[in-house]
Amino acid sequence: MTQTVFPVLFHSSPVPIAFSRMRDGRYLEANQACLDLFGYTREEAYGKTTLELGIFADARQREDLIARIRRENRIERLPLTLNDRLGRPIHVLYSAQVIEYAGEPCIVATLVDVTPMERAERNRRLSEERFAKIFDANPDAIVISRLSDGTYLEVNAAWEKLSGFSREELVGRRSTDLGIWLHPEQRAALAERIRTGERVRDFPFELRRRDGTVAESILSGEVIELNGEQCLLAILADVTERNKVDRQLKQSQQRFSDVLDAAGEHVWEVDNEGRYVFLSPRAESVLGYPLAELIGKTPAQFMPEGEADRVRMILKRGRVAGEPIRNLEHRTVRKDGREVWLQVSGVPVRDDSGAVVGMRGTGLDITGRKEAERVIEELATLDTLTQLPNRRLLNDRLAQGIHTVHRNGGLLAVLFIDLDRFKNINDSLGHPVGDELLRAVSRRLMELMRKGDTLSRIGGDEFVVVLGGLRNAEDAGHVAQKILSALGEPLTIGEHRLNTSASIGISVFPGDALDGTTLLRNADMAMYYAKEHGRRNYKFFSAEMNARAVERLSLESTLRRALEEDQFELHYQPKFNLADGSLTGAEALIRWRHPDLGLVPPAKFVPICEETGLIIPMGRWVLETACKQAASWLAETGREVPVAVNLSVGQFDRSLSKTVHDALAQARLGKGMLELEITESMLMQNALETTDALRQLGKLGVRIAIDDFGTGYSSLAYLRRFQVDTLKIDGSFVHELETSLDDNAIVEAIVAMARSLQLTVVAEGVERDTQRARLAEMGCDQYQGYLHGVPVDAATFARVHLAT
Repeated sequence: MTQTVFPVLFHSSPVPIAFSRMRDGRYLEANQACLDLFGYTREEAYGKTTLELGIFADARQREDLIARIRRENRIERLPLTLNDRLGRPIHVLYSAQVIEYAGEPCIVATLVDVTPMERAERNRRLSEERFAKIFDANPDAIVISRLSDGTYLEVNAAWEKLSGFSREELVGRRSTDLGIWLHPEQRAALAERIRTGERVRDFPFELRRRDGTVAESILSGEVIELNGEQCLLAILADVTERNKVDRQLKQSQQRFSDVLDAAGEHVWEVDNEGRYVFLSPRAESVLGYPLAELIGKTPAQFMPEGEADRVRMILKRGRVAGEPIRNLEHRTVRKDGREVWLQVSGVPVRDDSGAVVGMRGTGLDITGRKEAERVIEELATLDTLTQLPNRRLLNDRLAQGIHTVHRNGGLLAVLFIDLDRFKNINDSLGHPVGDELLRAVSRRLMELMRKGDTLSRIGGDEFVVVLGGLRNAEDAGHVAQKILSALGEPLTIGEHRLNTSASIGISVFPGDALDGTTLLRNADMAMYYAKEHGRRNYKFFSAEMNARAVERLSLESTLRRALEEDQFELHYQPKFNLADGSLTGAEALIRWRHPDLGLVPPAKFVPICEETGLIIPMGRWVLETACKQAASWLAETGREVPVAVNLSVGQFDRSLSKTVHDALAQARLGKGMLELEITESMLMQNALETTDALRQLGKLGVRIAIDDFGTGYSSLAYLRRFQVDTLKIDGSFVHELETSLDDNAIVEAIVAMARSLQLTVVAEGVERDTQRARLAEMGCDQYQGYLHGVPVDAATFARVHLAT
């Protein structure tokens, strides 16, 4: 194992690493990252010295470095300037250590290329110079203030002009001292948004100038760092004149808004009594009456009995409340006796004092649309994607099939088919590919159907087959096996060749149920049983499945009640520094104190919570409780004990950062006091969304740890990309650390990799002093386990680990 792990880590490491003999400096080996840094191939570099390659331009520089290595035996992050193959300078942080190799001392060196950082620093200085020029010459008012107390640090000429204050009067003073904010509550609202890290755009506020006049302004701003301080950079625009023009324009447009709202088949207007006072000429063709016969009448007078009262009340309510009416549909009767449908929208009509004096609006003849909807409703029995019968037609066919079996005898079977892992295809390849796959599956299934069988798609990736005229239940099993075989063959969707499989549940009439709804439910239950037993198979419904489902539902209900009745509690397992044994933090672990069963471990109930969605409120409770406990320990003992909380995959979504922010805010817990532990699979599930989520958590000062590291599939490239702080070595590698060469090599490699990436390493499951000693030798940072700390309740934790 060691012979395979180290070469892979060495050659795949993103950190440049090189081996050379100490006596003559000749390279024995260099990884690809090192060769790429200097621009040499392995053949060109092998056996050469740094002087021969031109990496050290000055022999004295190398001699001094070798002398220091001989003297100190180890160098950490020494700044050096080296040359690449073309003679271009490369700025690096050089770390080296002397090792014994092939019977003689050799140097293993790692380099961190800081050339881009130095280039970035030069660019920063140039950017600052450009910023200063733009700042001074910008026609928009710009001000920079200290975020902590609002003190002005710099303003430009446009701000002086807008506010009426000179730069000397502004710099060093606060806006509240100068009375610039006409409405202090606006400043408070802005400060709150800025504190959350929001980039504010077009924030409106009224500014009091030096002479007491008021300017209407809009502000755009964001937090910047200036000389080590958090500052607010704000750009303001004077919109006083623009707002004045806008108000005048709105007053002018109001006269036309009623006409725009009333665009439609015909225009109408009624007074406060609901009588027509105006109708456009088109109303004659819609209603069939001359306008003279309509004016002075109410719309209700032309409606069928029962419809009139409903519409009369809606129109009256709109007039009294002064609110518009949108898309009111009603029937009315033309003069020729034909019933038509109208869609009516209207707005209140107000006099100069603002009082409602009537309503005006539009009426649209929707009789044709209503007739089409009726026809569509009658024909709406096919699934739009696959053109298979939908649930509505399935229920009808199922009822007919049951009736036929009642009359003629025999059996009827329902096959509930669910595609395995279809969501992965939708998520990875997109919904268009997923839709085309569903169409292809439906075509393949149709080829297996007999005349009289029903194949239906009832939603998502779920299909149902109804088989009638069966002699025995085994016939349904034969059909299910044919379906599994057919779906086991790959399908070509565009440029993708997709492997599919399905899980099938079967229920049989009359043995399993006497009605269609129960047959479907039982087949669905059997399908889930098939999924739980390896997928890609079929299962017949049994009474035991029903009892199991009832038990599962009961347990879910018990868990919901347990959450409501505060039956959950947190235990805390300490983490220690391997160097000096000091306490470094605690991991929060949930327990269920069942009134009858006692303390229930999480493995018994967390999976059910994840399936049912209870993990969301439970996870929120764990976060809030752990944060409050850390704050309580700090207040009671004066000691900071960072807490670590495990995240479930169900919690890792866009709302996570808000949940964490709220928990920290409620507990008033500072940065660095909360660590969230996620698994490697969660980290890699959706790289783009994960990167954004971790960035948001980083802004809150939350540390991120990868739990059970080494058991998943993280790559070095992803570890550098994600904002990860800690690696937790899985206890399975620690258990046989003293005796297993493979486990020893893996742990040593993980520690070395973490050091190169500047990550903290925590070993889990430490139970023996020999394990702890070996981890310390490797350079591991922290450990936890039963050796010095079992999970205990908060009070016991404080008494054992925080007592002074």
